[in-house]
Amino acid sequence: MAEHVLYAAIALLLLAPATLAPDGTGRIHRLLAWRPLVLLGLISYAIYLYHLPLMKWFLGRGEPERLVPTAPTLALLAFGVVSAIVCAALSYWLLERPLLARRRLR
Repeated sequence: MAEHVLYAAIALLLLAPATLAPDGTGRIHRLLAWRPLVLLGLISYAIYLYHLPLMKWFLGRGEPERLVPTAPTLALLAFGVVSAIVCAALSYWLLERPLLARRRLR
């Protein structure tokens, strides 16, 4: 329980300056408004969905008996981050945006 409370407190301390700033011109607000971070936020759920299957595939080609950490951690991290961002961006631009545009037309 204490661990969850600690995580919640850290999240609150990180988000409070960005959300409670009166004029929205603080450093944290400017950082969160930075275009690359905004784009990552736009595809963040897809990154969450893709990262684990991609890393499992990288480690053992998706076979449960081969899912042993055999790759170096840095290589796994680099592959996981880059491949998840690429797949998330592609699925957003090729699938999600056209479907949302089609829904708006109805």
